[in-house]
Amino acid sequence: MSGVVYGPGYRLGWVGAQRQVLAGDLTPHARLCDYASVAHVSALGPLAGLRGEVTVIDGTPLVTTLAAGTMKVEQSFDHEACFLVHAQVVRWQWTRHDVGLPAWSALDPVLRRMAAAAGIDPAGPFPFRLAGRAHSGTIHVLDRRDDRPHSPERHEEVKVHFPLQGEDVEVIGFLSDQHHGVFVPGDSPIHAHLAARDRAFAGHVDVLRLDAGWRLGLPAREESS
Repeated sequence: MSGVVYGPGYRLGWVGAQRQVLAGDLTPHARLCDYASVAHVSALGPLAGLRGEVTVIDGTPLVTTLAAGTMKVEQSFDHEACFLVHAQVVRWQWTRHDVGLPAWSALDPVLRRMAAAAGIDPAGPFPFRLAGRAHSGTIHVLDRRDDRPHSPERHEEVKVHFPLQGEDVEVIGFLSDQHHGVFVPGDSPIHAHLAARDRAFAGHVDVLRLDAGWRLGLPAREESS
């Protein structure tokens, strides 16, 4: 499964699908090396075999795996993903928010309102970025260590969770009302990964609160020449 859509200031595509993973297909469907030469690419997905997380922020790959429960982040395109959603955004338009983000669920209406104001379809699909200080939150890294048949229940069991508090972070995410089970979950229109500003850790966002002063980035419409 793959596809490509275009929006104002961005090209968005995907390879593979989350529903295939939950049905037991943990094989690679995307090679990160295919995107190494794509300027200003951002992407996310699960590492092949569900042995980690793939995060790419504006051309920088961050592949997170676990060793004895400790995160290791490798900046390399020499990996593969079960599925991958990716976007090419040449320029981001940033807005500062002087009120903190009180809960992860509060992001959805903000994203849609700001997208509509920027001329982006608020139903998506579109990419977004966040930057700020984490008041609190949790991320997870997939760490499957056996050959037991995979399922939605088993998927929850292989998640290893890590708390957040006070770190400077960046987020790359995607919103879509049309791609549940493809590159956003069945129960949410948003799929996002987070990385420390210093790249010391990265993973899938479960919950997140941001202090006041956080910033939201959306694709900037290309100016006609």
